[in-house]
Amino acid sequence: MKIINKNFLLKNINVIIIFLIFVLVVLCLFTRLEGDFFNFNNFYNFFELSPILKQIILESRLPRIILALIVGASLSTSGVVFQGILRNPLAESYTLGISGSVVLFVNLLMIMNQNSKFLFIYTILLGVVFSISIIYSVFIRKKYSISQVLLIGILINIISLSIVEFYSKIYMTKSGLIGSLDGNIDILFYFLSFIVIFAIYFCYKKGDIIDILSLGEVHARFLGINVKLEESILFLLASFIASVSIAYTGIIGFVGLVIPYIVRNFTKQKTKFVIFTSALFGALYLILADFIAKNLFYPIEIPVGIITNFIGGIFFIYFIFQNGVYNYE
Repeated sequence: MKIINKNFLLKNINVIIIFLIFVLVVLCLFTRLEGDFFNFNNFYNFFELSPILKQIILESRLPRIILALIVGASLSTSGVVFQGILRNPLAESYTLGISGSVVLFVNLLMIMNQNSKFLFIYTILLGVVFSISIIYSVFIRKKYSISQVLLIGILINIISLSIVEFYSKIYMTKSGLIGSLDGNIDILFYFLSFIVIFAIYFCYKKGDIIDILSLGEVHARFLGINVKLEESILFLLASFIASVSIAYTGIIGFVGLVIPYIVRNFTKQKTKFVIFTSALFGALYLILADFIAKNLFYPIEIPVGIITNFIGGIFFIYFIFQNGVYNYE
């Protein structure tokens, strides 16, 4: 019976996730709209709601849901790519130092009181370049092992976030150390989202290449893969995907670690399948985490990063005790 159930889940897992996303979206849109936890009349009679309630749904809650979908899918996809090309299941934007670097540069922009969209994009790119230049030099050039790369990434995070915490106290700015989905969603975000979705699709198309790269450089070269080029392209894409999300939300840790691990170990499928399913599952996970964050201590709302950090931290400790830090086989 368990085999039948698992086979059914594997065959229909993406359909199930999409259905659960729809259910959560409805809950997020209509929960506590007029005091009650959930009023079905508001859902059934949406077009008859007052203009104020419609405005809350369309201008406040819906953009937040879109942000959660994009960020959850982005962080999960980048995690799959990082883990594949670095051949370690603990690799993600948080453990590689990318999160801290991007938050550092975004906060520098806030201190400068610059609202320029061009400068905002430029800031994201600076954060990406800063982190990539370090990780690229220590891994792609084979100077250090993957365990040392992860340690360096964590140290980059610690240093970056210490600086952020220091000048956020001085300049009274929002640090972004704990990620939240209550930021401003502007036209630039929707434009960047199209680029991010295209990048996720490109990573999906490169799934077979990631599988080959995960076998190791010798095997990949033997199979005719330009290892340096493919690793560089995929690393840049995954870094950009994660960085756009982090720039808008702050640090939402461990999504890129937990989701790919669960999907890969449950499905036992190739990377193409894992990327697609992880993107959906990551979107579902972040919407659920945000729903919990908004309603757990209602009317007090806690940042969604607290929920993901708590779950991810427990998972990280469990993973270390069970498996250690090992490379892909």
